[in-house]
Amino acid sequence: MKINWISESSEAITDTKELIDLEYSLRKSITRFLLKYPYLHCFEDFSCYVFNFNVDTHKLTISKATPEPFHSKFKKVFKMHPDFYKVFD
Repeated sequence: MKINWISESSEAITDTKELIDLEYSLRKSITRFLLKYPYLHCFEDFSCYVFNFNVDTHKLTISKATPEPFHSKFKKVFKMHPDFYKVFD
């Protein structure tokens, strides 16, 4: 799994520890979600999944770089879970 960090502001991100903690939390949540649905599995490490995290808005989205059919399957399953969906765009 890959998480791209996106920022639209010109200000540098100074709190690296906070971002590391946030990425760890996101990876843990996403991995737990993926493990619940065997048909979402791709490779042993979920390396086919790519996500974009906007630092300014704190929105996480699945990237178009995630290959099909995993991109579509993920979005379909994810929309059925509003409790987890609030993290995503």
